[in-house]
Amino acid sequence: MSVEELRTGFDRLTAAVTSDVDPYEAVLRRARRRRWRRFKALGAAVAVVVTMALAGPAALNAGRPHVPPVDPGPFEGFPVTSSWTWRLIDSPTRGNLGNDQPLIQDLTRELAKTGSRSNGLDLVGTAPSIKVLFAHDFSGSRFVAVAYYSTSAAMLVTRTAPRGASAAELVGGSGVSRGWVEPLTKHSESWGGAMAGWNQFSLGLAPAGCTMDSSSDGVVQPDGTVRRTWQPSPTGDYLLTENATVNELWRVTCDGVVRSQSPATWQGQHDDGVDGKDQTKPEDVLAARGTVNLATAATALGAYRALVDHAGVRAGTPVVRWGGSVPGVDGEATPAVLVSQASGAGPAVLQVGDGASFMVAAGPTPEPRRYYQPNEPGGDFIANLSWAATAPTASSELMAVRVPARKDLGAVRTDNLLVLAPPGTVRVEALANGRQAWTTGLLTNGAGIVDIPHRGDVTLRALDATGAVLATAPMHDPAKGNTLFGEQLVNAW
Repeated sequence: MSVEELRTGFDRLTAAVTSDVDPYEAVLRRARRRRWRRFKALGAAVAVVVTMALAGPAALNAGRPHVPPVDPGPFEGFPVTSSWTWRLIDSPTRGNLGNDQPLIQDLTRELAKTGSRSNGLDLVGTAPSIKVLFAHDFSGSRFVAVAYYSTSAAMLVTRTAPRGASAAELVGGSGVSRGWVEPLTKHSESWGGAMAGWNQFSLGLAPAGCTMDSSSDGVVQPDGTVRRTWQPSPTGDYLLTENATVNELWRVTCDGVVRSQSPATWQGQHDDGVDGKDQTKPEDVLAARGTVNLATAATALGAYRALVDHAGVRAGTPVVRWGGSVPGVDGEATPAVLVSQASGAGPAVLQVGDGASFMVAAGPTPEPRRYYQPNEPGGDFIANLSWAATAPTASSELMAVRVPARKDLGAVRTDNLLVLAPPGTVRVEALANGRQAWTTGLLTNGAGIVDIPHRGDVTLRALDATGAVLATAPMHDPAKGNTLFGEQLVNAW
């Protein structure tokens, strides 16, 4: 056998899907009777493959068609809690292979043979029903997303193989397994190797009849709100892009009601992560008020970049504005850092703690974690997460940001406000409809944390010791719901 034949053989055998670096891969490892499968380097001829599993914790696996079957036992997926999940499962197969009925039928037959834990798909038990949700040929790969389900539970499996692969080759390919199916299923992947080339894509799959839109041009306005334009998906009820990471908001509308609106990189939980940290030096924070913890400042700058990217918001370079401490876990003082762009209207992030993976405090209650399993291996990750709050600011001189706090398994926006005003400001007052809605106590060098239960849009006024107005600025502080930079997050399935 020649060297070239060996290289081709290795490339075929090891073209597999493994986890990319994202906040979920860093802190959420699929636990429930799932096992990580990792491939070791086999030399220069081995294919290198990465994927980003946007739908949260996932078991990474490669097909093992030669493993003897075992007694499968009962099927175990997470319970289906929304009728919209059933509507997704009942939808026609989407993708450019969705109408290839011979392939879909062959896939269904091959997948029906995989009802045991030793099938390489990490299934638990035999599912009574199988539905191919999505089937698509890219320039160098073939991808399918499949739901295994019973009358009450469902799980998702994806498979990737070279373009034109047969049903059996797809089942023996590589992919991820997730123990549940969401009404809006998200998946992002890079697949390829030394011989196969690379394919990248991000997929959002909504129930049939819904419409999907995307937006990446959000801009904070002088009134403190974010304005953007939405682009309808050319494929209607699903959205497919040729990028493994999509920096935009996705919106799903079904029967005239917005059912989902969130970053394309989020699924369910309001979790995110810093993609690398720049070292923050003392000279980088000289202009900041308060006492700045450098490790937290580095995380805050990274969190700012990650969140504005994932929210599809256009923003300037962040600078550190304030440092101090706020109550953390068990009431212990925890370093906090505020960052925003240097001038004008723009986004702001208040980061608490220096953990690279963090929870976003989007509203008054934490987002439920339906799939959290702290007693499983790798499942108890919550303690390692930092947390952050966001705000749209109409002015870089005068702003107020809700202070985030840990609660249960998430983070919430509290009644406390971090107020930052021009130096010389001793007090900030807020006006609503021309009347005073609230006022701060004495500030230190124009900054301080104050208890302000009042919610709603106001106009801030910074006052000096004589009562003279040093600055004014609108403040957008939504009274209800979950928000990211003041825009509504929707999860109404």
